[in-house]
Amino acid sequence: MKINQLIANNIKRLNADLPEDKSLGIAGLSGSGKTTFCQTIGEESKKRLVSLLPKADYQYLFPNIMETNFSAIKMEEMPLVLFLGRSSISSNPRSTIGTHTGVFTEIRASIADKFNLSPEVFSFNNELGWCPKCKGRGSNSNVECKACEGKRYNQDVMQYTIELLDKPHTIADINNLSVGNDSFTC
Repeated sequence: MKINQLIANNIKRLNADLPEDKSLGIAGLSGSGKTTFCQTIGEESKKRLVSLLPKADYQYLFPNIMETNFSAIKMEEMPLVLFLGRSSISSNPRSTIGTHTGVFTEIRASIADKFNLSPEVFSFNNELGWCPKCKGRGSNSNVECKACEGKRYNQDVMQYTIELLDKPHTIADINNLSVGNDSFTC
């Protein structure tokens, strides 16, 4: 998908070539135009989709769709776009993708079973597991916590390791694995 000369809010004459049939994440500083960029693409995609429907249908299904105006954008080869919102899924500063998807719950339970402990011991969201200095955030005032070195856990929790990928891993090490790493069982 090609975007030529996008002008919207704080975006001035942006040109972009975006891959199709792939997930695309948009990242940047606050105020850099991420939301405007995504909303522009999403709205243009919706407009093109509803333009295929009879007017009576799209007025009923999407009453506000034609109220937006992104006339400055010229898009070529526009596919249907699935737009996922930017709103926060939690106000908890310790939350991660693993905690929201439930994957981390299963990992903690599995490790806890191995050592006959409560899963809360392996949680940086719980007083039993978190570093007492940063309370599981890994930093204080945007500076890495010196007590846990950004690992989020107290020293008692860091003594427990499991063999994973042919070497010992703490719960903090597991948290730092990328999605691309092989899966494991405890």
